[in-house]
Amino acid sequence: MKVDGACYPNPGNMAIGIVIYKDGELFKKISEAIGYGTNNIAEYKALIRGLEEAKKINPERIDVYCDSQLVVKQLNKKYEVKNKGIIPLFNRVEEIIRTIPGKIYFIWDRRDNNFMADGLAKRALTEEEISKRKKAAKDLKVEQKADCFLVSSSKPGKYYKVDINIPQCECMDFLRRAGKLKLECKHIMAVRNFLQKAERKIEAKNRPKMKILILSKMVKAQVWKKAFNELNKKAKLNLEFIIPEKDERETIKKYLKEVEVAIGGSFSKENIEQAKKLKLIQIPFAGVDKLDFDLYKNCQGIYICNIHSNRTAVTEHAFALILALAKNIVTNDRDLRLGRWHGLSTK
Repeated sequence: MKVDGACYPNPGNMAIGIVIYKDGELFKKISEAIGYGTNNIAEYKALIRGLEEAKKINPERIDVYCDSQLVVKQLNKKYEVKNKGIIPLFNRVEEIIRTIPGKIYFIWDRRDNNFMADGLAKRALTEEEISKRKKAAKDLKVEQKADCFLVSSSKPGKYYKVDINIPQCECMDFLRRAGKLKLECKHIMAVRNFLQKAERKIEAKNRPKMKILILSKMVKAQVWKKAFNELNKKAKLNLEFIIPEKDERETIKKYLKEVEVAIGGSFSKENIEQAKKLKLIQIPFAGVDKLDFDLYKNCQGIYICNIHSNRTAVTEHAFALILALAKNIVTNDRDLRLGRWHGLSTK
């Protein structure tokens, strides 16, 4: 088993990397961020997690390779454990060792030879650092200038200058931490988010309207219009909803040539052949028993979807029937209507 812990800065965010081999074959790899602490704590936590995993396979012998001389020498009783933060971790390792019947050897190995565990720890650390910066970038305001971007700071009135072409930022995180980890700081990420939003707006503006034909009669036309207009306004999808006033086949044929989506309705082979732009037929309910699957299965490029918004009602109805059966409600109701009274018993 090879283990490694990573921490940046020290103290800072920690991560562990573990590689377990069984009979010479790769058995398991672990790469996880584990919170805040020091490099030595990360090394011990990697070892603890590795031993817990190795214990599950009931090994006769475990060779543990670690690139921390401190950890290896402390476990081999060559160094005394004095750090108060390390003592509980050292004790936990000793507890696990006592529960493993096989012999355990702790071996120091150079980092170059421990590259897989080292890489797993660094990968988890990098992912954690990226995730943290992405989350912080969402709350930052970006202002575009002629030759740069100004990005707000957590401090009121403070802005950082970002050159996205390099990319480069004047914040201390970029100069000290993110740069060394080959990451982008939250200000650069905020600018990228800003540019992506601007690009999506341009795409949405230039995108041709998607025409959607509403044939379902489950709700009134006014309700469809109100619901879809609110959706269109909120999501800004550039949609055009067509609700025919008359349910005539000729009217439907006319619109089917233009639309990409149809909600509800039943179609013939002739209808489908004319619907050159149609990509989706949305069934506005769960049941699909009335669909002509022989017709649709040959329609390449057209998706058929139903919905399951009735699941709550179905669940409630099922439990209502269970209770009615358990309490003989139906039988007793029928008998009572016929003048038969069984008293208070429900058996």
